[in-house]
Amino acid sequence: MSHIKQKIHAKRHGFFYSGQSKSLLYRLGGIKKSGAPAPGFSICRSGTDGSPQGIQRLRLDFLFAGAVQMEARRESSQQFVTLSLTYLLISKPQCMFKFFRNLRRGFLEENRIGKYFKYAFGEVILVVIGILIALQLNNLNEQDKLRKAEKVLLEDLLEEMNFNLEEIERARQINSMNIEGTGEFLSLFPPEIHQEKTDIEIALTLTKSLQEKTEFHPRFSVINSGRLDLLSNNSLRNDLLRLPPSVDRFNDAERTVIQIRWECTQLVTEIGNMRRNIDSIMDTSGWYSSPTSAFENTTRELFKSRVFENKLTLFLATSINADQIFLSPMNDTLQVIQQRITKELERDF
Repeated sequence: MSHIKQKIHAKRHGFFYSGQSKSLLYRLGGIKKSGAPAPGFSICRSGTDGSPQGIQRLRLDFLFAGAVQMEARRESSQQFVTLSLTYLLISKPQCMFKFFRNLRRGFLEENRIGKYFKYAFGEVILVVIGILIALQLNNLNEQDKLRKAEKVLLEDLLEEMNFNLEEIERARQINSMNIEGTGEFLSLFPPEIHQEKTDIEIALTLTKSLQEKTEFHPRFSVINSGRLDLLSNNSLRNDLLRLPPSVDRFNDAERTVIQIRWECTQLVTEIGNMRRNIDSIMDTSGWYSSPTSAFENTTRELFKSRVFENKLTLFLATSINADQIFLSPMNDTLQVIQQRITKELERDF
């Protein structure tokens, strides 16, 4: 009778295995010599109750049976062991612990110390490799989360820079208008010049120089949020951190410009005639019932005030200084940072 026909049919357990494969199965699966499965090790029945679990057990039964039959046909023992380990790994992870434990016991019982130490060393290497792979996967997952958080931060920073650029452009336009209007009004102080100007022309020039105060109100909520540590670009992070202190220094100079402007406006109200000035450049017919001011237009008296000329000159100088020292450089800095943030967002996240 051939070797294949000498299989032992374990009817009670619905599983086929050859006589020559017994010893190997004992070590792999912890099967008792009586043919029954060892406690804690599940050998699949050849039948199934139709449930998903039963179908899975039947599939594993075929897998393990195929491995045994390959061994019985004297095929590659490596393929046999591979299929057997696959069965154990899929069916129950805890079976693998039993497998390794039985394998060690087998080596010791057969006095194969050399193979035992080789196996033990290999097992340690596998455990170390498994730990390193798990750590690497966890590290990759954390890096992916950090990259996504950095992208969100860069998008918020870009939005903030766009807002600040609009704000500083508005402040520069107001400051430029003040500089131009103040220079024009100071040029009217010689008598031969302002005497040739009409009241409307004088009122328009005066309004142009003192119409609105220069203020820059940037938004640094993202920069001050404490999230800049997420940036991988250290140079960009440092440049962003320098922005708030720079604006604080400008605010001190800005307050000086605003104060001088207010003092000039006070002199206009004390010396000149604000109502006649406003009436000459705006339609105020619906503001009040009287057609005009009861007082004469004394705005030209401003050209006789040395204090007003000094204050207006100081206002012009501080406005020019604010643009040259802060507004223009800050505008350039914000544009560069905006471009760098845009470039960072072009990276592959």
